[in-house]
Amino acid sequence: MRIPNLISLFVSALMSYSLDVSAQTDTVKVFVGGEVFDGDANGERVAWATVRLRSAADSTQTYSTATDQNGVFRLEDIIKGKYNMEVSCVGYETESRTVMVGNDTILPSFVLKESAHMLNEVLVNAKYTKMNHKGGYVVQVKGNPLAKVSSTENFLSTIRGISISDDIRVFGKQGVIIALNDRVISYKQLKEIPTSMIERIELEQQAPSEYVSGGVKPPLLRVVLRNEPGLLGSVGLSSWYCMDESWALTETANALLSLGKFSLLNNFSNTNGFWRDGIKQDVFYADHETHQKAESRQKLKRSLQNDLNMRYSFTPYDHIDVNASYSTQKESGKLLNTGDVALFNEHGHDSNYGNGVSVKMVKGLKKDGVSKVSVKGSYSESHFKEDRKYDAFSSGVQLMDIDNGRYNADISTILTYAIGRSRSLKAGVNYNRISELNSYKNLGGNTVKFMDDTDNRLSVAQTHGMVEYENTIAGKYYLKAEMNFDHYKLGYDDHLAGARIANVSNGLYGSVSGYIPFNQEKQRYLNMSAIYTFSYPNYGYYSPVIVYQNDKLYNKGNPDLDVEKLYIFELAYSANPHLSINYSFSHRTNFVSVFMHQDATDPTVYYTCPENAGHENVHSLVLSYRVNPFRIWTVNAMLVGEYKNTHTPNERFNAATAFLSVHSYARLTNNTGLKLRFDYKAPSKSVNVKKSGNYVLSLGAYASFCKNHLNMDLTGYRALCNKVVTTTSGDGWRMERRNRYSEFRIAYNLSWNFNFGKKINGRRVESVSTSAKERPTL
Repeated sequence: MRIPNLISLFVSALMSYSLDVSAQTDTVKVFVGGEVFDGDANGERVAWATVRLRSAADSTQTYSTATDQNGVFRLEDIIKGKYNMEVSCVGYETESRTVMVGNDTILPSFVLKESAHMLNEVLVNAKYTKMNHKGGYVVQVKGNPLAKVSSTENFLSTIRGISISDDIRVFGKQGVIIALNDRVISYKQLKEIPTSMIERIELEQQAPSEYVSGGVKPPLLRVVLRNEPGLLGSVGLSSWYCMDESWALTETANALLSLGKFSLLNNFSNTNGFWRDGIKQDVFYADHETHQKAESRQKLKRSLQNDLNMRYSFTPYDHIDVNASYSTQKESGKLLNTGDVALFNEHGHDSNYGNGVSVKMVKGLKKDGVSKVSVKGSYSESHFKEDRKYDAFSSGVQLMDIDNGRYNADISTILTYAIGRSRSLKAGVNYNRISELNSYKNLGGNTVKFMDDTDNRLSVAQTHGMVEYENTIAGKYYLKAEMNFDHYKLGYDDHLAGARIANVSNGLYGSVSGYIPFNQEKQRYLNMSAIYTFSYPNYGYYSPVIVYQNDKLYNKGNPDLDVEKLYIFELAYSANPHLSINYSFSHRTNFVSVFMHQDATDPTVYYTCPENAGHENVHSLVLSYRVNPFRIWTVNAMLVGEYKNTHTPNERFNAATAFLSVHSYARLTNNTGLKLRFDYKAPSKSVNVKKSGNYVLSLGAYASFCKNHLNMDLTGYRALCNKVVTTTSGDGWRMERRNRYSEFRIAYNLSWNFNFGKKINGRRVESVSTSAKERPTL
């Protein structure tokens, strides 16, 4: 009996040990990783897709994560076993599969197909928009379903806080700094870049010091290009035609080549066209009035621009950038005047060209992506030559040769150093030198009194220094304090008259801003900033050179201008992905305005001159709202209200104005749609100038074919609008101006996007990281 009992006890112990080993094996934790691709866009990766893992044995045991900007995901601490896996993303069909998790597992790539259902654009943009720790936000373009069938201009119109009419506003502000990676570009250049080349778009309430030195800091719109190996690009053709017979034709070509550590970007555009414009001018005096009509005709034979950018990355933190640009333009035109006053007619042939080069080196001081030192130097020059014929009727014909040159040299260095994980210190200095040479020569003919030989030089030297401190408190709240110093020197030399003028200004000013996130997932936050600064008047205002517009009107500068001092307080509140509110108050002293006066020697002649006008208080309120009234219809609206209290030596007045911009899109299918844009500017008033209200309605349609390679856009700009009346007043007179011709024009844009990158559909990845690696971008 004892032997069977011992055998039974041994078998029980062995089974118990086996079960313990099995239980330990089942609770061993591993990771599961993989990548997600777009099946309809050349294997493009899908960012921010939701990945869920649910146990087949216990449905309550689930794991979830999201892909990063490179379409990579990683799930940690997964218990071995059998799981049902789902990958989903807005705009795509959900893909499901059953997976067995044994050891650490890299899964075969997931390929998502585009959803056949109509997209809710507000939800899509909210899904692809993330807040950063500084209070700005990042809109993911790569993998965004809304970017597949849109031009960059149309895509920007869907982003809350951005309004596009004749220019671009961000958070209701104009003068937006647009940067392509780290290089400042124009809005025209931005529109020519296809969304297929863009990784993401970053928006900041205030541009950092490396983009704008001193003065008022407008918002920053930064476009970050993609960095996948291969060749991305587009070729495009756009044109518009106006009812007054004006037209333009533009060819564009963009290419982005990435080969390991080396990348190259080239942007090319060329425009030809004919412009016709006309104004009607009525001047009312105390005892009489005059009526004039002017018509300008301009033929643009060539306007070519090419920008070449190269980057070589030694490490993920060290790189060198080289930029070279060239532009040339050739045109001819005429100005014809008719009316009660015999003004001169003008005929001219213009040609100008410009080129520039810049080199920027960045050296990482730590492997944290923050600590670094950068040094940048740039040089650019432009030349303008013109042969002009003036027919002044009573004075005869005057032939003039005009030769202007502008030279700009700039050097800057910025040091950024991270102090721990939450603080950083930045210091930098920038020196900028501008020289302008202006020459007017009499080539013969009857002498016109205001067409004398001129030879002068205008030079500007500005030194700007800054120190900036940033602190992220409790990993959540953001605080920035900044101090700036400016030294500004302007010189004017008249080589013929021997006159010399020099102005020197110095200033020290600072700012404090903060960011409080309430709920980052719901995009609920508050931004605050207080700024003391000053801004220099347009340096051309200092030049005492007299420039005649016609026999009866000339402009002259004012060498004695003072700088404008400015105090600003701003609040920016985001309630959710639909609504944001911005408020600002500013107090300006010594603000500069252009006044018109009567010539002391001839009462029939007037001149304009910039002057320090007084002080002004401005309250501004901006409401940005984005909504889907219906599933196929998206509305992105911005309302800007402004109230001014202005004090000048001659008058004191209050004025209010408003600006409304509504962009509406009706998506008929996932590849076609209609668009409508309505802008309204209420009547406005400033010193000496009033403008009537203006409304503009534009209509259009867009479509995408060949798997989103071919994009077409047709727009009727200013299909319905009124003509603006600008009223300028002076002592004993009032002048009214309005356009004579129709502003309606039809425009189309045709572009082909190409991608010669590596084929990655269905490829099994070899390694997966927990976060997106910092990769060199151009």
